[in-house]
Amino acid sequence: MFNITREDGYTKIVAQGKLTHNDYINTLIPEIDKIAKAGSMKIMNVMEDFSGIEFKAMIDDFKTAFKHRKEFKKVAVVTNQPWMKVGLNIFKNIIDGEVQIFKNESDAEIWLQK
Repeated sequence: MFNITREDGYTKIVAQGKLTHNDYINTLIPEIDKIAKAGSMKIMNVMEDFSGIEFKAMIDDFKTAFKHRKEFKKVAVVTNQPWMKVGLNIFKNIIDGEVQIFKNESDAEIWLQK
């Protein structure tokens, strides 16, 4: 499940549980499309309660990243799961913007607002 909110200067996306194709189709993709139309994107992706992703949802994730690769300006990923670095290294190579991993939201927010 995704919980998406607009914050001061960035969009916060909280991923919880196991992400599904329906989560992407019904929530994340329409929101990313909307944000991309407004210009370059600054995203905080909080993945502390994230437990996995369906294969079809993973494909949705890559397609969305590729489609909007030029609009991503900064992506801050907040996670306490070391294995997430592998997927993020792939994501870093898809988008034109900067990607950083953080252990807490306050450090991520400071970086996004620079």
